Amino acid sequence: MKKGIIKIISGVLVGISGFAIMVVWILLPLIESMESNPQFMGPGELTYHAEEPGNYFLYNQYRAMIDGVLYDKPESLPDGFQVAITDEAGTQLEFHSDRSFSFSSGETKGRSVGYVQVTAPTTLEIQLSGFEGKRPFSFGPNDLWGFMKDVLLSLCLIFLGLAAGAGLIIWGIVDLTRKPKKEPPPLPA
Repeated sequence: MKKGIIKIISGVLVGISGFAIMVVWILLPLIESMESNPQFMGPGELTYHAEEPGNYFLYNQYRAMIDGVLYDKPESLPDGFQVAITDEAGTQLEFHSDRSFSFSSGETKGRSVGYVQVTAPTTLEIQLSGFEGKRPFSFGPNDLWGFMKDVLLSLCLIFLGLAAGAGLIIWGIVDLTRKPKKEPPPLPA
């Protein structure tokens, strides 16, 4: 096989690998982090250990499979919905309403209800009340800045992969179109 064709094939593979980075580096960890937040049924309560400072979100999982049962509820919260979140000292934390995040993964669909700001590691008690009927919820951190850094880094890596792939393809095309060098005539003996 000619060197130029090998370079073109290498360029295509390097370019494709740039897109594979996006799936491995961004999408899979994002889906895994959403699914790793503990689920619980409301009305009810959950004890959660916040290991580091940050914003911790409550999610309304309006479609979720829990213990083999598929819950398919309206996306809107029921009338009378109340949430109270306290830290290990018993201090009630201010709950900030925020419905800006939504997610979908397989059978699970959800939307953020709001969040609390945690300033130091603590154990949180989440209590949901004021409504009838069981509904699935989840609770956990939402590291938007960390996610955005991962997105920017992976976009840079994708660009570098595409640029390197394009460079290899161009180099391969140049090799294929280049005329072979003529051998100089042999010197007389």
